[in-house]
Amino acid sequence: MIKKYIIGIMFLLPLLAACEKDKLEDSTPPEAVVSLPTDNTVYTRGNTLMFTGEFTDDVELKECTFYLSQGLKASRGWDDPWEPSPQTFPLSGKEDSLVEQYLFELAIPADIKSGDYILSILTVDKALNYSTTEIPIMIK
Repeated sequence: MIKKYIIGIMFLLPLLAACEKDKLEDSTPPEAVVSLPTDNTVYTRGNTLMFTGEFTDDVELKECTFYLSQGLKASRGWDDPWEPSPQTFPLSGKEDSLVEQYLFELAIPADIKSGDYILSILTVDKALNYSTTEIPIMIK
């Protein structure tokens, strides 16, 4: 009789362990709170695009990646739009921040189209949950 209980418990333990693992799995995306730039900040070519913000996650942060793309409104000028390569910064812990961080290049190139751009921030945690924050900016 005791052998039946032991065999039954041996089959139930892996199931209980699997259920407990599901409860502990991180499924909440991280968050980014941006202080700089604010929506519709105007930058001039030759100046610096800087970022200040805080990142939080309920378990563990991994990284944030910045992208810059043209906005929906038409850009102006003969030059090509500014299309810098994405830039990634490592993050750690449940809370982390970037303060007055230069983005992409030290200065916004002088030979780009002026107009509306979108700064996108992809924040990722260790479980690969992610969130995206978009900030419209203007470059003149």
